[in-house]
Amino acid sequence: MTKEEKQAFDELKAVVESQAMLISQLQDKAKMKELPTWAKDAVDAALKAKLIDTPEGGSYDFYRILTILERKDVI
Repeated sequence: MTKEEKQAFDELKAVVESQAMLISQLQDKAKMKELPTWAKDAVDAALKAKLIDTPEGGSYDFYRILTILERKDVI
């Protein structure tokens, strides 16, 4: 590997590490601390149907989708 290639590689590595940290932060930010009360019935139905095994820590969209599926009698 030439000196220029090594420098380009190191720069790319730094960008990838920075993006990985940002992605992790965004994923943590999307997690809801508590199960929304409006989604409890849907989460219970999904657990009973064995569609999920971890009801806590989902995002708003996760609970929203489960609620829609439960209201349409899909789960």
